[in-house]
Amino acid sequence: MELSGLYSFLMVGGFYAIVVAVLYLMWILARKLDLPDKSQKIVYVAFILIGLIIVSPLREVWFRLFREMGVFQPSAANIIRDSFGMFPWLTGAYLINSLLNYFLWHGALVNEEGEPLVPSLLRNLVTLLIFFIAGFIIAVNVFELNITILLSTSGFAGGAGVYLGKVPINKAFTALSLNLNRQIRKGDFIELEDYSGTIQEIGWKSVRLLTIDENQLTIPNTTLTEANVINYSRPTKLKTVMMGIRINGNFSPYEVEKLLKRSALDSDLVLRDPEPLINLVNFSPRSARYSIEVSTDHDIVAHVKSQVLSSVWHMLRRKGMYPMPTEDIIKNPVEKAIHLMNSVTVLEPFTPEEDQIIAQKAKWIRYGPPERIVIEGEKDNALYLVAEGRLEVLVRQKDGKNLKVAELGKGSFFGERALLTGEERKATVRALTDVLLCEISKSIIKPLLDDRQEILQDLSRKLAEREIQNLRKSQEYAEEQAEKEKDTVARRLLDLMKNFFKNENVDDDEDESVDKDAHKNMNI
Repeated sequence: MELSGLYSFLMVGGFYAIVVAVLYLMWILARKLDLPDKSQKIVYVAFILIGLIIVSPLREVWFRLFREMGVFQPSAANIIRDSFGMFPWLTGAYLINSLLNYFLWHGALVNEEGEPLVPSLLRNLVTLLIFFIAGFIIAVNVFELNITILLSTSGFAGGAGVYLGKVPINKAFTALSLNLNRQIRKGDFIELEDYSGTIQEIGWKSVRLLTIDENQLTIPNTTLTEANVINYSRPTKLKTVMMGIRINGNFSPYEVEKLLKRSALDSDLVLRDPEPLINLVNFSPRSARYSIEVSTDHDIVAHVKSQVLSSVWHMLRRKGMYPMPTEDIIKNPVEKAIHLMNSVTVLEPFTPEEDQIIAQKAKWIRYGPPERIVIEGEKDNALYLVAEGRLEVLVRQKDGKNLKVAELGKGSFFGERALLTGEERKATVRALTDVLLCEISKSIIKPLLDDRQEILQDLSRKLAEREIQNLRKSQEYAEEQAEKEKDTVARRLLDLMKNFFKNENVDDDEDESVDKDAHKNMNI
């Protein structure tokens, strides 16, 4: 009997001596790592878990050794199995709890002072739940207890716990919501119902307020979340700018609203969301009054209003919707148009006689800042020649903002691809100064192409040359490769042009050209 006790002691003691030795080696190894103090405990626990995994296969080897010596003790083996089987689950639960403390409770969920946002009660409940789950797994897998009894017992205990902890848990989550939303913070001056003051502390039960008359006021979190609170310390940057416009003449409100909205959006200071709001306020037999309401996050409202009204002024003058001084007459418009057309390589296939016809029918249009002549993503069918002024070319970025990529001046042109294919504009072009543009639209060149279809191939070739030139600016092409590319692009463009000029339903008189980009040598 004494020998069996001795053998049992040797089995259990010897095995755990091996376990301690392995864990000590893992601890020494962990200490040699250069880690911050805050991380050391987590690393130690992780190494302990690894050590237990390493020792686990040695258990059966240890049992086999005692069997071969004829001194194997089943009771000692059961002690080792049961006790050793608990360690990985308990160590794993401790590791998970440590990770939560490191990364969550004292990591992501802390306030500006570095204090935990989650109340200690809720943190303790989570810790209890983690170790309860570990204990449940140990009871079932290690000690093989009846799962039905465990479930019924734990279900009753859990139900009682939820009932008893319902109120404190609700308070804890309310406090957590207040802190995470950051709608109010320590030091903010707030007003709710009949109270106002500075927040001194946000607890898990209540918020402490210092009123204007230096009194301490405690407000339950549940009351705070249900009340309408004004936070004077964190006003929204969003502002609303209102303007009134009078339109002379008998114009459709639908068309006027569409034009005014476009003009309002010409300014980058006006937010696209929410959209500008245009309302018909009043009308008489001779005029109508409209209100323009735009949103902005710009600090100086006067700048926003000035830009919007400038764009509207230029649009109304161009459309004849507002009494303006008689505009100066353009001298020698045909000669001037032909002179500008000579710089457009895409138009070279047209004969001098055809150039004369195009120049006679070309439209002269004035724009002013911050008007957009063309808008990226919109379809159009016009080429623009710059006779006076300067424009900027903008390309929309992923964040929705416009990036300036080029400037256009007198003698520049943009939109040749839209003229010949009707494709979407590849960029936005906006007036930087007062500009005078010569517009050549599809309706002008279509009759010429109907009489001379063979010119389409020459036009597609010229357009392809321009596209290859633009590509070569961003990457080097061998001449032979460029020629092959040119043939491929020209064939694709020719198909587009044939389809475009066959379509008789295209609205050639569309006056609302839109976004683009460009630079003197870019297709828009």
